[in-house]
Amino acid sequence: MGHCESLLNSHGIATTIKNQNVSSLSGEVPYAAAFPELWVLDDSVYEQAIALLRDYHDTATQNANRPEWRCSNCREAVPGPFDSCWHCGHEKDVAP
Repeated sequence: MGHCESLLNSHGIATTIKNQNVSSLSGEVPYAAAFPELWVLDDSVYEQAIALLRDYHDTATQNANRPEWRCSNCREAVPGPFDSCWHCGHEKDVAP
């Protein structure tokens, strides 16, 4: 959940997580469990958010074994499946 939130926030899409602590109140899943939900705060970017998450999923499943890389902008380590930095949104540098 937090990973998706970070991805969207790095693209300027504000989000909030609802029902974040419901299942952790007692350490067990309550009898009426409400699962955490990631909400986009601005309806006008909802379709963009869906596309970003959908594209990430496709990239992750097709390139799961790609090695980690370092962002040339913020120097953050980024998992291999990402083509843009999950911290700052900078696109992965492509060697000529």
